[in-house]
Amino acid sequence: MIIPIKTAKKLYDEVSGKLREGQKTYLFFDEIQEVKDWEKAVNSLMSDYAVYVGKLDTREIDFVAVRADQKLYIQATTQIKSPGAEKREYENLLSIPDNYPKYVLRLDEFASGNHEGIFTMNITDFLLGDSW
Repeated sequence: MIIPIKTAKKLYDEVSGKLREGQKTYLFFDEIQEVKDWEKAVNSLMSDYAVYVGKLDTREIDFVAVRADQKLYIQATTQIKSPGAEKREYENLLSIPDNYPKYVLRLDEFASGNHEGIFTMNITDFLLGDSW
């Protein structure tokens, strides 16, 4: 049966409805590149988080990951080379009024630290670690 799916949310909803807890599931996708943001849907299925692009007023949060009563806010960048880039990456996260974990993930190997409660990490360390 062919199901016309054009958005990441529809893809996630369709596939997650077929998954069975504790069982291995094999998925075969044909023409998945036609689904807008398909990578987000597939990644959220692998990590057991639903992943969305976040909006706060006119500001955008790169990723909001939600699982049950847990939430993560993530800004992703290659590196931060200027005060303007630093402000852009941290300001949106600082404006979120809740206390869920917030991360700025970077590709450069020296990415680490804490900026006003926002964790800064190398993206590989984040993905391979147990922070989430």
